[in-house]
Amino acid sequence: METELARLNDALAVEGKPPLAIGIGLNTGPSYVGLMGSSDRLSYTCMGDSVTLAARLEGLTRIYGVPNCVGEDVVADMPRGLAVIELDRVSVKGRARPVTVFTVLEENAPGADSFANLLATARAHLRARRWDEAEAAVHRLAALETPVCDTTHLAAEIAARIELYRQAPPPPDWDGTFTARSKR
Repeated sequence: METELARLNDALAVEGKPPLAIGIGLNTGPSYVGLMGSSDRLSYTCMGDSVTLAARLEGLTRIYGVPNCVGEDVVADMPRGLAVIELDRVSVKGRARPVTVFTVLEENAPGADSFANLLATARAHLRARRWDEAEAAVHRLAALETPVCDTTHLAAEIAARIELYRQAPPPPDWDGTFTARSKR
């Protein structure tokens, strides 16, 4: 989908039209798929916890500035030729346990290693409550130009969290999990 979107955006640019962007949430697990409802209102749909999590992951793409957010179960069965970068641990609406969120890229994507390293450094400082060091890592992340992620957007998101944590420190048992406040 991302490859086809790039082709479409190239064609739109030739026509002088603005590019399109998508966010993909990908998760696996048990679900119910089929025609559901009553005879008055019948629709083909998919339901289940794994489907709900996929929808939440899709919404997180806007927060993290990446084209896709992928769940832990997908990463466990990832085919070769793809790189996986851990984005965060997130508590999403409707789930009791936090989930680790990843983004998936083509292997050797330009800037992927630098992005992964800077993000991991910022997250490590954040979890350790080293706000100044986390902020410095976030500034380095914002300066990174890569097609992998809108690093300016992500850095602003993390910087806002740091400021909140400085004003109202997380509880002593906090493990660095971010709580997504909305469904999407």
